Amino acid sequence: MREGPLPGAGDWTHEHADAANTRVSRDKLVKAPMGVLWFGGTSHQGILPRHGHGPVPQAIDGRLVIEGADLLRAIDVYTGRQLWEARLPGLGQIYD
Repeated sequence: MREGPLPGAGDWTHEHADAANTRVSRDKLVKAPMGVLWFGGTSHQGILPRHGHGPVPQAIDGRLVIEGADLLRAIDVYTGRQLWEARLPGLGQIYD
């Protein structure tokens, strides 16, 4: 069990990394070569398509928060496990 982010892990809280739109991660852990951390887990059922210019998922404290049609979901970035999902009617309607 892990509480919060790994030490040195960076956050990606806005579409272009941070409020200043730097497009730069402050992550101290990521180094090449990279590979798949997890595969499978929660389906993308109900999640808005990124190719339709939907909202960008946000990552903070080891959680990926992603918007769907009528829902908001949080996923553990280290395991792919769904942490929670909230039904919010009308959320994401503009992108669907």
